[in-house]
Amino acid sequence: MLKVIISIGYIWGFILIFPLTSQAVTVNPFFGNNMMLQREKLVPIWGSADQNEDVTVTFAGQTKTALPDNSGYWIVRLDPMAANANGQQLRVQGNNTITFANVVIGDIWFCTGQSNMEQEVQAASLQHDPAQEAAMAQNMRLIRISSGGNLLSQWEELSPDSVGAASAVGWFFGKKIQSELGVPIGLYKCARGGTPVESWMNEESISKIVNEPDISPDGTFDNKVLGAEYANKIKPYMPFAIRGNIWYQGERNSKTNYATETYSERFMSMIEGWRDDFETGDFPFYWVQLPRHFEPGFPTIREQQRLSLQLLNTGMITTLDLGNTNLHPDGKDDMGSRMADLALAHHYKVSNKAPMGPMYDSYTIDGASICLKFRHFGAGIVAQGSRVEGFEIAGANGEFYPATGAIDGDEIILQSEDVSSPTQAHYAWLPIPEEFSIYNSEGLPASPFRTYGPQLPDDVFRCAYSGFEGYNEDAVIHDLTDCINISPDP
Repeated sequence: MLKVIISIGYIWGFILIFPLTSQAVTVNPFFGNNMMLQREKLVPIWGSADQNEDVTVTFAGQTKTALPDNSGYWIVRLDPMAANANGQQLRVQGNNTITFANVVIGDIWFCTGQSNMEQEVQAASLQHDPAQEAAMAQNMRLIRISSGGNLLSQWEELSPDSVGAASAVGWFFGKKIQSELGVPIGLYKCARGGTPVESWMNEESISKIVNEPDISPDGTFDNKVLGAEYANKIKPYMPFAIRGNIWYQGERNSKTNYATETYSERFMSMIEGWRDDFETGDFPFYWVQLPRHFEPGFPTIREQQRLSLQLLNTGMITTLDLGNTNLHPDGKDDMGSRMADLALAHHYKVSNKAPMGPMYDSYTIDGASICLKFRHFGAGIVAQGSRVEGFEIAGANGEFYPATGAIDGDEIILQSEDVSSPTQAHYAWLPIPEEFSIYNSEGLPASPFRTYGPQLPDDVFRCAYSGFEGYNEDAVIHDLTDCINISPDP
């Protein structure tokens, strides 16, 4: 009995002298000094703490308090705030206090995809001077992650080093947005070379494809683990509030036939999964249609990327006229700038410029001619150099021959002396098309297409192309949210 009493007394004495410590409050590692928070949206702040510990977050005149759940997870949501380039202090207080300095409010864009999104401003082949780029910009914040999924830095202000390591496409996109809008812009570089779209899908999207023929029993596609990039680089930082995402990917999926033909289905599933997990609605999602490069699957991937425009609040830039034909082309500044023009017109609605180039709609046959109808913004379709080039037509036998053409309003009329009864046509349907002559009046190239492949539904054109100068449809939808309930014209 004496031994028991002594033992109990020893334990209580130990507790009195060395009290048990509570779990320190922590925040998700995506938050830090110099960070940016998303304007005009609810802003989640989250982390972990002791279950019985109230956590209070104070920022910009707001105070929000949360009690952790049984696992210690806590989250608060700041009310929507206006853009503010003046750095402020954000404080998180529980049993301990965490303070972040120089926090600004603006628009945050994720920059995701393969190596062409990963390629840095300082890459020698791009010939940009990071110091000069940093000096010409203002009110931007940058953060990036390693290939393995570790944050390489906390949020950084502009410097030659931070700009040099930024995504080149992302940088030139963000710099133009900031210059045009005057609000702070934050960029998260989140890309990895050689990754297929399947690596970026969430768990629900993966569950839909695990039994398809190109998916291995071990949960890999082309030796890449399904969902690995999503799990390492996207999911840990959800539900961080963002403005939108830009994407440059598709090269890896062009190497296998099944993945090429199913790319649109999987890509759209990936986008929808991200939108669900971010809990911030159908945020803008824009991508680069693959440029010219000698890979046999590129024409089909470009088509699949065009078909993905049927998702609400998406957009695509065509890049046949940009960069060289290397797998990692130059011209990333032009790509980023074109992507910014798309966002400024389509999402921000501060520009009447055409967001995208002409898109094929439908065709009719008139004797020896095949007449192609296009949908477009701007004042109309034009042929660069005044010659319609890049088209081939075929009859029922499927043998294609070069065609001559003429522009008639929204139509291009094609003929060939080698095809007396045309039934089909295609345009720029090569990995490296040498001829691609069709643009809109504002200089944006038409997307490659084929008449005998899958097509976008009519209502997509009415949704995505409405509300811009030169739009020539009778039924114009000015609010993209209305597009969900639109049916094609009878």
